[in-house]
Order: sequence, then C-alpha cells, then structure tokens
Amino acid sequence: MSKVYIYPKGVTGEQLGWCMEYVDGVCPEYIDDDIKGRNFNDLKERIALEKGIIYIALSRLSPKYKLNLETIVEKIKREKIDYILGGMEEYAQKAIYKLGNECARKGWNAICALILPDFVKDKHFGFLEEELKKRRVKVLLFCSQRGSYERALERLDEENQCLLYLSYEFLPLLDFPKVICVTGTYQYHKNVKVIYVGHGIVDWNVNGRIQAVLGNDVCVVGREFMPKKADSITRFLPIGYLGYDKIAKDFSSTKMLVKESVLFTPYDLGELERMIPSIKEVLERFSVILRYRYEWEDSHLQYLEQFLDHQKFTIDNSNPMSLESYQKSFCLVCSKTTSKFSFPLVTLCPSVVVEHNQEGYDQDIGELGVNVSLIGGGGLLAIVSKIYQNLNKWNKKILEYRKREIYNYGKASEYLASYLTSEYGLNEE
Repeated sequence: MSKVYIYPKGVTGEQLGWCMEYVDGVCPEYIDDDIKGRNFNDLKERIALEKGIIYIALSRLSPKYKLNLETIVEKIKREKIDYILGGMEEYAQKAIYKLGNECARKGWNAICALILPDFVKDKHFGFLEEELKKRRVKVLLFCSQRGSYERALERLDEENQCLLYLSYEFLPLLDFPKVICVTGTYQYHKNVKVIYVGHGIVDWNVNGRIQAVLGNDVCVVGREFMPKKADSITRFLPIGYLGYDKIAKDFSSTKMLVKESVLFTPYDLGELERMIPSIKEVLERFSVILRYRYEWEDSHLQYLEQFLDHQKFTIDNSNPMSLESYQKSFCLVCSKTTSKFSFPLVTLCPSVVVEHNQEGYDQDIGELGVNVSLIGGGGLLAIVSKIYQNLNKWNKKILEYRKREIYNYGKASEYLASYLTSEYGLNEE
C-alpha cells in the first residue's frame, strides 16, 4: 500500500486525517508549508521515491478554493506524484456512515447533534450539553473547528456521546440524528429536524429573517422579539438565549466589584478609529476598558498607543470577554455589536449605542440604554456621567425589563433540554 500524505495541513487536512484514522485505521503524514522539514519542497523527493500518494485537503467553503487548488495541483504534477481530489468528501461520507451504524448497534435511536463552530468557545449553547446529559440523552458532538474538537475530546462521555470532526459543508450527509441543534444557518439532510438556537438577540420581526430558518424550530430570546406574523411550518419557541446561562451563573456567584469603568466595544477598525476621541474624553473622569476583539490583528494596537501607558486604561483581549470587565463597568459604549443587548441584561447597567455618521443606528436599544449621535465628535463624557449619577434607577429599570421581556433568563438551557426530550423523545433508552 502506498504511503499516504495529506496536503495542506489545515483544519480540513486534520479533519481528513481524523476520518482516515477512524474509518481505515490509517495514520497519514501531513505536508505543512509553514514548517521547515515538513513542507512540500522538503518532502517531494522522498514522496516520489516511495511512490506515495497525496490527498489534497481544501475546504470548498473558502473563497480562495479554486486558486489554492490550481496552485497545489500544479506543484504536485510537476514532480509526477500521484494525488487524489475529493478524498475529503469520500471519507466524510464513510465516517458518517460508520458512526451511524455504530450508534444503531448500540440502540441509540434518538440522538441529538450539537453543531459546535468554536465561536467564542461555543458559549451560545450555554449548559445544553450538561442538561441533556442529566436526562440521559445520546448526543453527537459535531466539531467543525480544532478548538471545539479538542475541548470535546477532553470531556467526551463515551457511554452517552459520540463525536465527528468535520466541516459544516458535510452536514447534508448527516442523516442519523433525530434532532440537530445549531447556532447558524446551514444546509442539512432533509430527514433531520433542526432547532435554531441562535447566537444572541434576534428580532424575528425584521424582514427576511424568518426565511433563513423556514420549517425549523426557533428559540426566541424574549417577548418583544417573537414574530408578530409567522408561517405555519416554523415553530417559534419561548426558550430564551442559552448563552446568558453561563455568564449569569458566574456573575451571580462572584463578589461584585466597584463599578468605575466605561466599557468600549468597537466592532471593527472603523468603529475603533471613531471612538478614539470619546475614549480620550471619558478618561478625563473615568477608567476605560477596551474590548479588543479576538480576530483583530496586532496592527490595530497602533490606534491605541496614546493610551497604553495611561493608568486608567486597560485592554480586555480575552475570548469570550472576561467576567471582570462586566463587573467593573457601569455602562457599555458600542455601535454594531450584539453586546449592546447582553451587557445590560447581565449587569443591569445600560448601553450607549453611538451613531458616528449618517448611516443611523444598527438597532434601537430601547429600554436597555440610550441611542446617541456623536456626529461631529464630543459629548460622550456628559452622557456617561449622567448614567453614573442615576445608576440605581437604571438597575431597577433594566431588571424590570428583564423579568417582563426575557424568557427563562439564566435557565434557557434547562428549558430547551426539557422541550427536546418531551417533544422528540430523546431520552428513550
């Protein structure tokens, strides 16, 4: 049998290697152009001499798929090395088929699949996995990224759970779970029921949003976000947002800190640039915490150099945002980010949603804070100072809103797990 190589070694390459080992017991070698001694130029002579075969592993979801494929194929052909295209698709199908048969032999006929994208460490599922485990539900952890896969391996309960390490693009092949819980909109197998958990507050009255989840079960965060008009094939469930469960538990079980900071959460580089004058202004009286998004490059720091030595300025680059940032801040300053809703609901402190240009607000903050226009700059210090003076009133107002409008705050995972088991019989032995 020819020696098997996988090229390149990215997430797709790792997933193909995982499938090969799971399906055939084959442990391939990886070609990694980022590592000396493991790159294609270093290995090509050896591969040719031993008549090895290269499986090309590229995700079709990548916008650069065709370009990368042409480059790799050209390099391999030049060395007259055998290669295989489509190996990822073939082995994904084999892995799903094998796992489905294994589950059937165990008598696992009512499986719930959780599609884990590794986005902010899968916080959007809250405690759903734990709640399903309490109910003895059989769970498939479908891991689409390295981070979610590694964490799933650490906690895997083989008596009640199984695992796949595959990309979203292979979800249409996944036919054996009874229910799939997702946080994003993907394509699925026609025989599987889909529960859309979501990733934050979604107002289902906004035009076009219902079309993306047509025919599924959909978790709705709160009363005002429940659609006024809905079709007959989509069920909108008063479940709440599971992502609040973990932070609500952490927030209620730790000692409260003195709130003397303003938390800035720019969504992108443009917002960061526009917030610089406001940060400078607020630092005249209050401490500032800047939420530095995990996907930003180090080059973004150049916009913050003037603040780095300031005693009252700190950067939070944790993923997800640290509990301490919530605890120390008496208001949040933002524009696009969905944190404008979660911050008030967790801390009972308001958000200040800023409009810096003529585009208008992304979404009105309503009772959870204030929408302000800073076109022309200046004026934020007066706004946050007034919030600071009236913080007790804000706390009371937001708490009343949370009790009245948000479904199952802090317990949404429990409610969804109960719904799944009763509606779909997932705890059948």
